Amino acid sequence: MSTPKRIPEKSKPTRRRSGRGPVTQPGYHAGRVPPNKGRSLPTPILTREEISALFDAFRATRAVDVRDKALLWLAYRHGLKCVQLTAIDTSGYDPNRRELEVPPTARCAQFVISLDSMTVDMLDRWMVARKVLGIRPFAPLFCTTTADSLGQPVSPSYLRGKLSELGRSADLERRATIEGLRASGRAHMIDAQPSVEHQLERYVDADGFRSRHPRAYEKWADARVFFAADPKRYATPIGHNCREALAELANELVRSHQAVLEHDGGTVDKLRAVFATCTTSSTERRFLDSLLGYWRSVSDLAQRQEHAGLRERESPSEEDSRRLVFQTLLAMYEVDRATSLA
Repeated sequence: MSTPKRIPEKSKPTRRRSGRGPVTQPGYHAGRVPPNKGRSLPTPILTREEISALFDAFRATRAVDVRDKALLWLAYRHGLKCVQLTAIDTSGYDPNRRELEVPPTARCAQFVISLDSMTVDMLDRWMVARKVLGIRPFAPLFCTTTADSLGQPVSPSYLRGKLSELGRSADLERRATIEGLRASGRAHMIDAQPSVEHQLERYVDADGFRSRHPRAYEKWADARVFFAADPKRYATPIGHNCREALAELANELVRSHQAVLEHDGGTVDKLRAVFATCTTSSTERRFLDSLLGYWRSVSDLAQRQEHAGLRERESPSEEDSRRLVFQTLLAMYEVDRATSLA
């Protein structure tokens, strides 16, 4: 029998995808260096006015806005990253000590931050909203509020979308991002600390004033935070906290020196009673009398600013806030030194 001839197989024709050019095919750019290699978009730094407009865009009546406002404020004020914000647990928030424990991440160890009064107020509002919604206590601090996924962690993609939505509502010309909020907060804190004021604060902290008078320093630190956020808009809280700082220091000195008060007067009367317990020379006595006058002037500035300058019919300016924050710290430090060394 003859062997049948083998018919060669016809190669299947390659099918070209219609409507797609070579540039869209896989591997077309293989081996090429991207033109944007090593380049990155600059982080958008928002102004204080833009930050105020961004946070004003929240609606305080909705629980989700109460949560997002507190969450994004932590990014702006305390520089927390998105992965840190979504991982915070409710047990890490201590409203009494005004501290927040940030859990560790792949690139950052666990740490604790001290909270200012504005941040504590925002977090307390959110904690109340959590109880109203019935969120379980062991759910993440910042969790979802919808009924079908109540108590789940907030996703980073949601935060990015929320910031874009707020930016459009506030008519911002620049992009609003988490990294932009963090960078803006750092820039505003640096701008709010002129060289002299910044050096004085570091000196006061190193000298031990903060440890000797924690409540007075805490009130002053709250005023500094308001000043860093917006010195003109928050002029009244700045004045209130500075006045409270002066009052706290006067009360602490009366207790520590066991000064006798003839009547329940103001801070100047309390300091006069404290100075009376100090053994000083005639020259030092004249200095203490001058220091009382200086203290009275700073206290008057604080009361004027707390009441928004209604008596003078002139609203406090940014310079008024700067002067009050600086002079309050200086007055407290000088009084503390005079009474501790006398």
